[in-house]
Amino acid sequence: MRFLQPQVNVAAAAAIAAVLAGAGAVGTIGSIPASAASSTDSTCHQRFTVGFIPKQTADPFFVAADKGAQEAAKQLNLQVIYKGPVNLDPAGQTQVITTFTNEHLNAITVSADDADALVPALKKAAAAGIKVSSWNAQVNGPFFFMGNPPPSALAEAIVEQMVSSVGPDAKILLMTSTLQAPNQNAWLAAVQDYVHAHYPHLVIEKILPGQSDTSLSFNIAKSWLQAHPETKGILTVDGSELAGAAQAVRALGLKGKITLVGIGVPSQNGPDLLNGTVKAVVLWSPIDQGYATMYMIHAQLCGTLKPGAKTLSAGRLGDLDFTSAYDITLGKPTIFTKDNVKNYHF
Repeated sequence: MRFLQPQVNVAAAAAIAAVLAGAGAVGTIGSIPASAASSTDSTCHQRFTVGFIPKQTADPFFVAADKGAQEAAKQLNLQVIYKGPVNLDPAGQTQVITTFTNEHLNAITVSADDADALVPALKKAAAAGIKVSSWNAQVNGPFFFMGNPPPSALAEAIVEQMVSSVGPDAKILLMTSTLQAPNQNAWLAAVQDYVHAHYPHLVIEKILPGQSDTSLSFNIAKSWLQAHPETKGILTVDGSELAGAAQAVRALGLKGKITLVGIGVPSQNGPDLLNGTVKAVVLWSPIDQGYATMYMIHAQLCGTLKPGAKTLSAGRLGDLDFTSAYDITLGKPTIFTKDNVKNYHF
């Protein structure tokens, strides 16, 4: 089969080889037993202020994540400040981190537009005594991370949804947001790995970025489908690309002939599920992720979050598992279809 890689290296999980210096370091790797649990310290009642940075402020996913963060903030006596760039912009995120550092917030957490570009600013924040972490999209380095369901789980879900429609020998297009986004890159790699292992004759013809722009994604998908009539499906790892591809399929009169599956949100992609243009959307609850992130940060601020722990106590979500010394996962993804999408409101 033809097996294409994106034109940049897929972001890999950072090796935990060093510890940040200074009072704000996220912790050292010492003789912490693997069975240790991280939980919220009930005796830690100080009111902390947390900077909560999304990839882009207006995206409905991140708006919903802030809703969950504010829910947890009320339970944990936190002040959460939601602030970030309007569009995908690592430089804009760096500027917000710097602002929060200068304002001496207690903690800063970010969903990274670029896994490497934010590291210097976060290290400066840590050196200033601020607890730093990432959520949703990881920053390279030994920072605590509230992750998504594993890339392998998301990849399995979207590939199986695609193959059940187009078969194991079809040709498909793969679309992403940017070729620098760490979470999308991890999903791209997982999709390719899953296809290689389970459907070696499924051809990924190309990987194209749509910059999380529906209009641009529409033009890209339309041009591709016009030039490559052999394509049977478009698989996306971002909701804006999925929405743009759906518009292109309808504009070309290909509804019912091209299978569309991707990672997205009900608010953006639900209408295309309901009208039958999109087969399935895969994700998890951003409300739960924002909520869990605040429990992670509160435990970090209270000194009860330790590398090497196995679980984090996260309020109504129960115990969440660590997947490595610093990484915590939400678990399995949710598959949205025309039959259940009306039950979700984010």
